[in-house]
Amino acid sequence: MSFQEINTFILTLLDSFGGGAAVVTALTLFLGKIQAKRIHEKDKYSFRQELEQLKQQHDIEMQNIINRYQKSIEHYKFELDTQATKAKIYNDTQFKHYNTLYSALIDLKLIANKLWENAEQSKVKILSKKLKEAIENLEKSRILIAEDDYLEMKRLIEIFSNYRVGKQKLIDIRNSNLNQIIDMYKVEEIINGNLDKLNNMNEIIEKITISIKRSIKGTL
Repeated sequence: MSFQEINTFILTLLDSFGGGAAVVTALTLFLGKIQAKRIHEKDKYSFRQELEQLKQQHDIEMQNIINRYQKSIEHYKFELDTQATKAKIYNDTQFKHYNTLYSALIDLKLIANKLWENAEQSKVKILSKKLKEAIENLEKSRILIAEDDYLEMKRLIEIFSNYRVGKQKLIDIRNSNLNQIIDMYKVEEIINGNLDKLNNMNEIIEKITISIKRSIKGTL
């Protein structure tokens, strides 16, 4: 029964018993308050339902956003980890090749110094062997070392090779003139040329040493 119907019923009932206007007015206000309270409670309930629905929808949308960005974050993290792993492998491999090449250059330097002290055929053969190994290692490592370092090492090996040729010439002259007068001017010219090469080699090795140190520090 609606408020209007209740009100009409009560008014009719009071009229039948001869109720006064004051009673009717008071009763009408009382019933109006009851009806207003019912409407207010109904509105509050509806508002709470709508608010709960909005909250649930908001939570769902936020979770979807989190899931979407979480997948992106995981993807980028995987890519970064992959790149970091590749970089570490590359740096470790590069360090290994630099170390091998530098060791080969130092071996060449040591045997070159021994040849300077005493020009012997056996030492020339050792130098030739070391040169071959250094050339092979350099070409195999080219893709992993800086181009400037490659070119500098290649130039150094060429100087070592020319130094070997100079020492071989000196040995050949001495062997071919055992019972003859040696052309000391020619011998001195070869010796001076070998000394220039030896000094040049030492300078380039020092330069390469600094460059390799910088390259290694840059990968740490």
